[in-house]
Amino acid sequence: MNSKLRPAIIGGLVMGLLSGLPYVSLGNVACCLWIVLGGALATYLYIKKSPTPVDMGEGALLGLMAGVFGMVVKLIVGVPVAIMTGYPVEHFIINLMDRMNPEQAERYRQGIEDLMTRPFFEQFFASVFSLGTVLVFIITVVFALVGG
Repeated sequence: MNSKLRPAIIGGLVMGLLSGLPYVSLGNVACCLWIVLGGALATYLYIKKSPTPVDMGEGALLGLMAGVFGMVVKLIVGVPVAIMTGYPVEHFIINLMDRMNPEQAERYRQGIEDLMTRPFFEQFFASVFSLGTVLVFIITVVFALVGG
């Protein structure tokens, strides 16, 4: 039996790194590009080594597994990088929002500034254990499943 674990880890690693790096992660604005790519990569690697035809269910499962691994990598790599670099993507988004809705941009800016005043580990845990992270996890798994 061909193992799904290795392709899922590789796809998740690619997905997590690309989704976790500042500015590179903006590729996910284009229909979750890096997430779908990670799911598709995991499936491609599995199909390439599989001696038997692979059905859609197996591809979806691989995408789902890659999505879980990708989110873990994103949290382990992306959150600390964002904290250490001062949340550059968030500031980029605030500047865009400022043109559309200054009041909403100010509320978002205040939230980021409040978060940045906390110590590193407090910022890390506040970022990881939030409702936003749960929503991003769900979106990541769904789009990676589609990619698979």
